[in-house]
Amino acid sequence: MNSGRLRDNLLCNPIGGNGTKNSAQPTPYARDNSTTHVCVSPLTVTVMVSLMLTPLHLTILIVPSSFSLFSALTVTSDLFRLDLARSETFPANRFHTDKKAYWRDRQFVALPPPTEAARLELELGKELGAGGTGVVHTARVVNQNSNATIPSQVVVKFARLNHCRNLAREAWIYERMANLTELNGTVVPHCYGFFTAKLPECYWTSSDDDDVYGYDYLGNNDHSSHPKYPWMFRSYDENRDCDDTLDDDRLFAPLEDPEGEKRRFKDQSPWNKWIPDPNDPLIAVLVMDKGGPAYTLEDEQDRDVRWDIELLLQDFQLAGIGHGDFRMCNLVRAPPQTTMCSFHKVVHQWNVIDFNRSWVVDLKREKRRNYAAALIKPMYPGSYFHN
Repeated sequence: MNSGRLRDNLLCNPIGGNGTKNSAQPTPYARDNSTTHVCVSPLTVTVMVSLMLTPLHLTILIVPSSFSLFSALTVTSDLFRLDLARSETFPANRFHTDKKAYWRDRQFVALPPPTEAARLELELGKELGAGGTGVVHTARVVNQNSNATIPSQVVVKFARLNHCRNLAREAWIYERMANLTELNGTVVPHCYGFFTAKLPECYWTSSDDDDVYGYDYLGNNDHSSHPKYPWMFRSYDENRDCDDTLDDDRLFAPLEDPEGEKRRFKDQSPWNKWIPDPNDPLIAVLVMDKGGPAYTLEDEQDRDVRWDIELLLQDFQLAGIGHGDFRMCNLVRAPPQTTMCSFHKVVHQWNVIDFNRSWVVDLKREKRRNYAAALIKPMYPGSYFHN
């Protein structure tokens, strides 16, 4: 089946919780002593049903997503030690495809961060790369006290001091994928949470450096593009006193009763009007599975690779997530622990990363689903992809 026909099929047919059409529900009448395992999103819920005809006994075990495993994080290196706590993410406004505009939506919310979950301790490794929002380092898992098994090597994405809000938005996309879709661990790396902390004063300045928010503050004397600490500015950074404007940062009519709003949608988020404070700097990080090398022009010559990319982009269509920055550097080889895609019944060989420019559509509420899905899928391959 070609990619266009497969896409039309998935958009025109209802999809069950496990990614198949009209998913069958477990029946209460079956052979004695049988056991059924059913996995359901948004939470990974394993239902073990002991079918003894009469009566029916249910034991339900709630297993948190990777995004909810940890409430505390410690990152150490030769130069610093940071203790961080899980933080609330920054939800997006809903993109309305008929009007091609963003709308305030109380169903697009941030979940309360876990406060009594496990602790993760990491030792920072080498820098893998830097972008507009921050810098990514490898990290070794020194200790973790959750019941889950996670890889011994992960990556940590540090926001630069003026881009914490931007990283909080990317974290919300990962949170949404982990809890409302089956993309987490199949077409995107597992994300282990979004953490923040006030920057300790001992890391603000040193005898050889300027002020932490000074325009020339690069962390060393030769104005290298690799500063002393990963959260510090790079030589190419501009507008250091504010974060980047997001596509859904538009003005709406004031809320009638802002104090009465309990849902943490965009307007009510503490990140909505956040600006960096040079007198009280904030550190923000994401922790994720470590992927492999980025996509190259050589990879594009392989038909199997191109087909795999088409399939994983269909998964994003089904989830209603538009990437917004689909380039070669944001497509990496999938981590070894990648799991089978429940819709395509394959283990994808590639994963997509870097979601701070993403936008979200609620396909269930769109009048023209095919049109909405067509807007989501980036042109692949195309000139923008090659940038």
